Amino acid sequence: MMSNKEFIIGSRVHCTDGRCGTLHKLVVDPHTRRVTHLIVEKGFLQKKDRVIPVTAVSKVEDEDIYLACASADLERYPVYREKEFELPAPEWRAERKYGEHEVFWGTYYGLDDYPEVVPKQRYRVQEGIPSDLETIGAGLPVYNVDGVVGRLHHVLVNPETDEITHLVVRKGIFPYRLVIPMDAVTAIDSDGVSVSLNNEELKKLSRYTERPDVDILEELRDRFNADALDFDHVTATIER
Repeated sequence: MMSNKEFIIGSRVHCTDGRCGTLHKLVVDPHTRRVTHLIVEKGFLQKKDRVIPVTAVSKVEDEDIYLACASADLERYPVYREKEFELPAPEWRAERKYGEHEVFWGTYYGLDDYPEVVPKQRYRVQEGIPSDLETIGAGLPVYNVDGVVGRLHHVLVNPETDEITHLVVRKGIFPYRLVIPMDAVTAIDSDGVSVSLNNEELKKLSRYTERPDVDILEELRDRFNADALDFDHVTATIER
């Protein structure tokens, strides 16, 4: 059985000709719970944020994501933009009525009264992704019936189907990471994630454990040795 691949927000994204950006967000289908695209933040080899299909990913290693295309090929993918604007709140109705072309004049001392305060509602439009999909990123709030559970750190994905299997959630002032199965997720969108587990049930879940430093260093040593070069003078440290 293949192990899950981890999409960690902030991971380095590489094309076949070098690093091309950073993983900014994931695009998910809220109905199938599948990751459909990666939003790659602009980097050295690209000048715009791009929406890259997950099928373009050739492999994921720790916090490095490798694409099966050159940086020049990224230009054929949609540009990602976020735009915000304000409109009057839906429940607001103007107290005073004016005709479409009606004009009123102020006196020397100004108008008779103060302008009406209009409640506004902020909207965000995400360009470059289909309207039926949602984006999720690091720090997205996770809720249950008791309130805020924590903040999304990253997701675990089935490498064969690209279906999200678990959410890794940072919890607490001195945060540890909970591994929440997708079976417990009742809703997921760009504003947050809702789960069906209460706080007592969450305490019974597994905690996420990062790879031990010694394993990472051993893997680096194996890669260096495979290149048949002398790295005896090189020391490596891991920063968390």
